[in-house]
Amino acid sequence: MICCNCLKESPTQFAFFELFTIRNKPPFQLCSSCQKKFTEIPQPRCPGCARSQTTKEICSDCLKWQTVYSQKVPHEAFFMYDADFSEWMEQFKFKGAYHYRFALTEMLAGKITIPKNHLLVPIPLSRQRYESRGFNQVTAVLESAKFAYTPLLNRKVDFTAQSFQKKKERMNLPQVFEVNEKFANSSQKIILIDDVYTTGTTLVRAQQACEGQNLKVVKTLSFAR
Repeated sequence: MICCNCLKESPTQFAFFELFTIRNKPPFQLCSSCQKKFTEIPQPRCPGCARSQTTKEICSDCLKWQTVYSQKVPHEAFFMYDADFSEWMEQFKFKGAYHYRFALTEMLAGKITIPKNHLLVPIPLSRQRYESRGFNQVTAVLESAKFAYTPLLNRKVDFTAQSFQKKKERMNLPQVFEVNEKFANSSQKIILIDDVYTTGTTLVRAQQACEGQNLKVVKTLSFAR
């Protein structure tokens, strides 16, 4: 096995039942050392945004959202956005390490469940950003993990880099999403998914775009928080 993170080769061990599905294994997987770099978000978590904290109460950020957009749906995230995850994202998203898309393939199995009559909708890139990067990091991971998704949203422009903005400014960024016309009359419920949740602004704007077309968003997901 070649690790998709460190690119080192290590022996692969299979349980007996896995011997019949070897051909379906991705060409890259994570070695045991690199798996430890992806830390699951510890409990307790905020019920509104999945932030790790000392209580199960709603956090201060979600209380702020209640004053800005009280309809914000609950959010679920899987891994800590710590130094290791940030480094992985830097290499994958900005430095073209496209093989990194396989890093979450095994770990997302069983974490993302799409009920019947629900659509998994990834956050899109603008056309300019997609042409510059060459891929959407969210859909690349979903495809490597063989999750079906629906390109329901279009992105008109990108936000100004949020790292240079204060939290209040981020939460009041303008609408940049629109619903693809061929999905505008869908009766299915929507689950939005992004790579990283910071303030939640991106997912809230996507939710508002869907609800502007009478589409029901039931929750949002992200790989990291």
